[in-house]
Amino acid sequence: MRLSNHFLRSGRRTDNGKRILRLGLMAALVLGALAAARGPLGQALAQAGAAVDWWVVAGGGAPSTGGTVTVNDTLGQPIIGPSSGGTVSLAAGYWYPGSGPTAVSLLSFAAVPRDAAILLTWETANEVDNLGFSLYRAESPAGPLARLNNELIPTLVPSGSPFGAVYEWLDEVGLVPGQLYYYWLEDVDIYGHTTLHGPVEATIPLPQLPALHVRLIRMEYQDLGGANYALQAALSIVDPDNAIVPKARVAVQWTLPDGTTRDGQGMTPAKGTVAFKLQTRLVGTFQLCVTGVVRDGYTYDPLQNVETCHSLAVP
Repeated sequence: MRLSNHFLRSGRRTDNGKRILRLGLMAALVLGALAAARGPLGQALAQAGAAVDWWVVAGGGAPSTGGTVTVNDTLGQPIIGPSSGGTVSLAAGYWYPGSGPTAVSLLSFAAVPRDAAILLTWETANEVDNLGFSLYRAESPAGPLARLNNELIPTLVPSGSPFGAVYEWLDEVGLVPGQLYYYWLEDVDIYGHTTLHGPVEATIPLPQLPALHVRLIRMEYQDLGGANYALQAALSIVDPDNAIVPKARVAVQWTLPDGTTRDGQGMTPAKGTVAFKLQTRLVGTFQLCVTGVVRDGYTYDPLQNVETCHSLAVP
C-alpha cells in the first residue's frame, strides 16, 4: 500500500508499481461485482440470480428460479420475513408458496339439497385482489363442467380489506331427483388468474310417497254340506290418514291345514274393501296373509299394518 501511494504521489512509473496497481484494480472490480450481485449480506435479491422460488408481487414481478429458500408466510410491503433456518431474509414482495399469490383463501365450500334445489355455500377468510366467482356443475367428477352463472358473482369484500365473506347460490334449474351432482367453485382475480376449488357433491332426494297399509282382515266360512266349505276373507287398504284407497292391487296367500298354499290377487273397489274366496273339503286352521300392495303414487309399508295375517278354524 505504501508503494502504491508513493507511486501515485510521485508519478514515477516502475514495473513494480504497474503490477501492484493492476492487482489492486482487479481486486476492487471483483469485490465490487460480488457486492452488487449479492446485495446486503444475508439477503436474497429477486430476479438477480438468487435461488428463490417465489412470485414477486411488488413492482409487477415474475417467478424466479430455484427452490432453495423457504418462506413461512406471506410477505408484503414493507415487511421482511426470515426464511427457514434464519440464514436468509427476503425483502418485501414475495409470496409463499412458489405458485404465485392466491386470490382467495377458502374456509369452506358445501352443497346441500333444499326441496327441489341444491344450495351452494362458501366462505372465505380473505380475498386478495379478488374480482368474483363462477360456479360449475357436472354429473361426473370427470365432467364436462357446465357454468351455472351467466355473469361473474361479484366479491363482497372491499378492496384492501383483511377479511372474507359468506356467499350463497341456489341451483334450481335442470335438476333430476336421485341424480348425483358435482360442483366446483372458481375464483377470478383482477389480473385474470383463476383458481378452481372442489368438487363437492349433492343429490336431491326422490319424492317421499305416502305409504299404504292393511287396516282390517275379516274371515268367515260357510258349510255347504257334504263336507264342503266356502271361506271368504275381506280386507281394507288405507292411506296414512286411514282413508280408504281404491284401485290398489292386493296379493295374498292362503295356507291350508295340510300345509299347502294358494295365491290370490284382487283390486280394491271404490269402497276400498277387497274379498278373497276359497272352497275346500279340508278342516282345520286356515290362514290368509297379505304379501303385497301396489298403487300408483303410493308405497306399501307392512310395518304399519294393523294385521298382516288372519287365521280361522274350520269347522
